[in-house]
Amino acid sequence: MLLTARVLAEGYTDVTVDEAYDMLSGNPAIFLLDVRAASEYEFDGHIPGAYLIPHTSVKPRADELPTDKGGPVLVYCRSGARSRLASQDLVDLGYTDVKNMLGGFSTWAGKGYPSITGPQQGTFPVAETSMALVLPVLLIAWASIRSRGAGGPAGPG
Repeated sequence: MLLTARVLAEGYTDVTVDEAYDMLSGNPAIFLLDVRAASEYEFDGHIPGAYLIPHTSVKPRADELPTDKGGPVLVYCRSGARSRLASQDLVDLGYTDVKNMLGGFSTWAGKGYPSITGPQQGTFPVAETSMALVLPVLLIAWASIRSRGAGGPAGPG
């Protein structure tokens, strides 16, 4: 894996969505931090395994963060703005291996990388057997959309 990340003067490293995916696929010990609002996490979806702490709460909720401040932490939000603020807060708290995911969840989802909805945290990487559980849910959702006449291959155009 070729990292094109750059270490910022602030003390954290920016990484692309592709680099973040590779990091998560190769190291399940990374603490994955979603810093969006709870409604975004639950309804818009999130990366499996992500722990939710909104960006304005990172410092006040520091007791929920890993005790190993040298371990890897990957931070993301919707587009990358809030995650920059949260990444800086983590550095201020003494974390030394902080990665900020550029492009955020919107770019992650746009590339088709794994995501889940609902309040559950899930796990990353998504095991192949987990996809067998996802397919029936997708089929039910597709059938529901078609029955409402919202388009699709056989729906109104």
